[in-house]
Amino acid sequence: MKITKSITSEELEAKKAVAEEAHELKAGTKVKIVEASLGKSGINLKYWKVVTRDFENIKGEMELREFENPGAEKMPFLPHPDLLLAFDLLRPHLLLACQQKEAYDAYGDLISPVTFESFVGEDQDNPLSRFKVTGFAINDSETGVTLTGLRFTRGSATLPLSQYLDFHGGENAYEFGDEAYHVIKHARNEVLLYYNGKIAPDSQYSLDFDDAASDME
Repeated sequence: MKITKSITSEELEAKKAVAEEAHELKAGTKVKIVEASLGKSGINLKYWKVVTRDFENIKGEMELREFENPGAEKMPFLPHPDLLLAFDLLRPHLLLACQQKEAYDAYGDLISPVTFESFVGEDQDNPLSRFKVTGFAINDSETGVTLTGLRFTRGSATLPLSQYLDFHGGENAYEFGDEAYHVIKHARNEVLLYYNGKIAPDSQYSLDFDDAASDME
């Protein structure tokens, strides 16, 4: 037996408003970061802009459709400390994936990324101080990422490092793929926040300005 329920005009308008709001939330433009690297002063980005818009189909009905457009930008702004910290959190995975000597314990077993959290500061006792992550590139299927970076050797010399990490399963999967996935997710979010305006605090710029002004006096 079919049951019908009557609603007031106010309730009907409220339902329409909710439906319109939900539609508006679905429509719009989203930016999906796929690659980020440290530039001379800012961040070099590659991304997909996912545009969701109303589209009239062959029946004359309006429906939501997605369009993806690639983009790339060299952002000139100094990155926020949170973004730089997110890159630093990738250092254990860079040295582990590249099988650097710091990746192994005295018995020749791989050290867990969590173990590196016990090191603080950037002195010589911290093995992470010998490494720097300069960028990441997420593959099309988002099942892995290529990390790029540097190993500091003697003096000012550096050794370039680059390695692909497979997050999930597979014969050549990175042993700590789950941990790397979550750190990349965090770094990716910080890069997106940077793209949307979360840059270094103004105090850093004002300090440079004050120094320049004092030189002119």
